Amino acid sequence: MKVFRSLAMLWLAMASVSRSDTFKLKDGSTVEGTVTSETDQEYVLKIEYAGDTITREERIARSNVVEVLRLTPEQAMERTWVATQKYRLDPQVSFAVGQYNQVISNVFVAFLRQYPDSPHTQDLKQKIGEWEMERDLVVAGQARYAGQWIAADQARKLTRHDYAQRELRQGEDYLARDSFEPAIPHLHAAAQITDIPEVANEAREREAYAYKLWLLDLGRLQQELNDDFAEASQPASPSQPAASSVQQPEAPRSRLRRPKGVRKLGQAAPSSVTPLGQGATSAATKQSDDAFRDYTIKLIHQQQDELAKKISDVQARAAKVGAPIPVATVSSSPGASASTSPATVSTMEEAQQSASVPAKAPEVTQSIVGLAKKYWIPFTGAFLLVFWLIYRSVSS
Repeated sequence: MKVFRSLAMLWLAMASVSRSDTFKLKDGSTVEGTVTSETDQEYVLKIEYAGDTITREERIARSNVVEVLRLTPEQAMERTWVATQKYRLDPQVSFAVGQYNQVISNVFVAFLRQYPDSPHTQDLKQKIGEWEMERDLVVAGQARYAGQWIAADQARKLTRHDYAQRELRQGEDYLARDSFEPAIPHLHAAAQITDIPEVANEAREREAYAYKLWLLDLGRLQQELNDDFAEASQPASPSQPAASSVQQPEAPRSRLRRPKGVRKLGQAAPSSVTPLGQGATSAATKQSDDAFRDYTIKLIHQQQDELAKKISDVQARAAKVGAPIPVATVSSSPGASASTSPATVSTMEEAQQSASVPAKAPEVTQSIVGLAKKYWIPFTGAFLLVFWLIYRSVSS
């Protein structure tokens, strides 16, 4: 990473070399470059990058310029000299051969070529010698690691070992916080450094363990959603007391949040709605409860679908690295009695299939209750008529 930062600094600093004029614009921005020509309407600037190896032309309208700061030749030389001082050899690590050549030719030699009579010439020549000497060591197969010159192969191995250790530690830190998803990329990166077997083997074991914990956590979440579905699917009891005298069931408790302004299931109707009678829930309250129940079930189905895809994806990723998929034990399917024995499945997919089958019994019961409420008068009359006929038959 140090090498990449040094390269970025190299290109940024070289972009400022040879810029001699500064233009302040009306929008508050500034542009620096060398004026190649100017007219009564505009300035034409040459913007230089990488020691004049990359240039572009830019035109600036005079009407857009607030102030022009022109440097004298001496000021321009001092500015360029200051830019060259940003390049220093790193006492801890060495660079790539190409980076040494770029700095020497595009910065140091470019300065001497542009300002041959500069008072800084001797200092810069000495600096060029130091950079060339270190470059020659790199060309000869040496590399600086932790301030010492050693064989380049050994330095690369030590550098990779440090990288693998950092990735392993980072993954373990995430794992200690139960952050399984961000932990796995770091552990996987360390496991790929196969030429450091002691680190790679440990990282591979930790990666498999992270997948196991992650899948178990997703399985628990799946069970919570199944419980939420079973709870939301339960119909209100027809003999349930008034909402004001009994605590009503909550919405799904684990992963859903009731939207603002939506009442709890069974919550009493607003005061503007006239109750149908003592111990009965108003029609408006029932309609609102039904709408909220349907909305809740829809949300749970959406989350179940998303979770099923997530589990499938994690299982596929775990299989690629040979991580074992844990056996999941889940409760009975939504809507079943709490006393039903748990169903043990071998994979998370089977758990999802067994737990996502909608319960039919509550729907049938709810339909029968609805018909009884709607046609209770004809049913009562028919029952009395049959009872009277049976009584007369017995009496005679």
